[in-house]
Formats: sequence, C-alpha cells, structure tokens
Amino acid sequence: MLGSIVALSLLLAGCSLGGSPPVTTGNNNVIFAPGQAATPPPFPPFTIGAYIADMSPQLGEADRLYVIARVHDATMSKPPMPPNPPVTISATIDGSTQSMPTDADGFAAFSFTAKGTPTQPDIVNVSAVYNGKTYTTTTFYTVLPPISTPTPAPGTTPTPSS
Repeated sequence: MLGSIVALSLLLAGCSLGGSPPVTTGNNNVIFAPGQAATPPPFPPFTIGAYIADMSPQLGEADRLYVIARVHDATMSKPPMPPNPPVTISATIDGSTQSMPTDADGFAAFSFTAKGTPTQPDIVNVSAVYNGKTYTTTTFYTVLPPISTPTPAPGTTPTPSS
C-alpha cells in the first residue's frame, strides 16, 4: 500500500512540474506547445458510405451494393440530410461501372452478380459529385471458394449390417 502511495505521489509531482518547452517543426514555423488544444479539421460537407449485402457470396450469386449519401451542416448543430437535389452515385463493381441517382432518402442500390476470384477481395469503388467536388469511398466482397458435396466413391455400395 505504501509503495502505491509513493508511486502515485511521484506521478502527481512529475505532472505538476509543467511540460517540455515548445517544439518547432520543419520550415513551416508551426509551434506546438504542450497543453495546447489542437483544432480539429472541419467535418466534410458531404459524405458517402457503401456496404455489400453479402460480403461472402458464392461465385455467380446475386448480390447488392448499398450506398448512402449525406449532406452535413457546417456547424454540426443539425443532423445530416439526404442531398437535395439527388446526386448521381457511380459504382465500379468487377470492372463495370454503373450509375444511378440517390432516392429521396439519399440511398442508391446496385444489383450485381458476384464474379470475383474466389478467396481474393474484390474492391468496389464508389463516387459522387457534390457541389463540383468528387467524393469517393470503397468497400469489398470476397467470393467463397467452391464448396463441393462429398459423394461416395464409384463402385461402393452401402450394405446393411446384420
């Protein structure tokens, strides 16, 4: 117990002595002073997110890509909203590009057939243009390896036991 109190005392004493001197980095004349709060970067005015309905389909199986688009208030005091007017979402799946506008809720859904190489991630690229700026995101799916059904060897016939 005494050892814990001594360790805590040393820790608190060390913290109360103040930090290290300011540090200048590179030629930018940026000075970081210990204890100074960094200003976070602004949140982007527009975001898109994408996900695959079945992340591990069988080869040739039907699948869907879902995309959601949101416009964000610069003050972050209001919830994100669907883009109005709708934006066109482009998705490149297995080398083929499809495009469609978002619906009233900011969603777009793309149907496709899983054609990727089994066991290898297949990257899906998604993009949208909002107020003249292109926003992108990626997702992926991985085709499962072929699943074989075991069959009896030729010439073997199950026999009932007596």
